[in-house]
Amino acid sequence: MMILYSMLLLPFLMVNQNAGGTDGTENPGQLLVHFSDPGARAWSIVNDDVMGGISTSRFGISDDGKAVFTGRVSLENNGGFASARTRMQADLGGYDGIVLRVKGDGKTYGFRLRTVDRGRVTPYSWEAVFTAPAGEWTEISLPFSSFKPVYRGRQLVNVPDMDLRNIAEAGLMMSSGQSGPFRLELDWIAAGRYDK
Repeated sequence: MMILYSMLLLPFLMVNQNAGGTDGTENPGQLLVHFSDPGARAWSIVNDDVMGGISTSRFGISDDGKAVFTGRVSLENNGGFASARTRMQADLGGYDGIVLRVKGDGKTYGFRLRTVDRGRVTPYSWEAVFTAPAGEWTEISLPFSSFKPVYRGRQLVNVPDMDLRNIAEAGLMMSSGQSGPFRLELDWIAAGRYDK
């Protein structure tokens, strides 16, 4: 039985220092979220119904401790996105990017970060896109240099560089005009250091 956590917001997820992977894998750098942890269940859903759309999604934890982000995106009523997000306090200065262990459906997703500026969470996000191979677990590396500032689906210009030392929120986005059902499973999220 899958436990669902739509629109649930629990206390901040805190960074877990020097943790390793599971299933024989190793996480480079620092483990941020492992979905077998009870505290990792504090994700909320935001879909295009906030602007009149009819897309649906849910975020839950499977019996084997994996996150499952699933739903259906509709382009009707000027909609076209589904998302899940969580508050996260993290200092990622000194790391090169994000590493995700995922199993997907061949579709393209966005991984988003929001930061704190002058004591407030920024209204825009930093997004890197990735394609999750269908039906197999894989590790996806997202260098911070690939993250772009976005707001309501549009890329921004003339914004300050991402403040990696003041991460406030992480999230997943299904959009880019991809209608129909989707399913993304996640094992963990880490901050990585890449070989130069």
